[in-house]
Amino acid sequence: MLCSMGCVTSRSGTRLEGSQVNTIKKGVTTRAKIEKTFGAPINVSMLSDGRRAMHFSYNESRMKGGTYVPFGLGGAGADT
Repeated sequence: MLCSMGCVTSRSGTRLEGSQVNTIKKGVTTRAKIEKTFGAPINVSMLSDGRRAMHFSYNESRMKGGTYVPFGLGGAGADT
């Protein structure tokens, strides 16, 4: 059984545009400004030299309805 109900898009994280990334200036741009622009990082780690590394992630998945094949359609006790 195939479902043909159109497209589904799933997004997580904040999409970073090159123009936004280019506004970050070493020693000038604050952590607060970065978080305001990009949202909260998924992780923050301290480097051995005392600097802070902020990690961001963005994921976008698209699925066309015609390619969706559901599993377990037979239900409990169905003949195979």
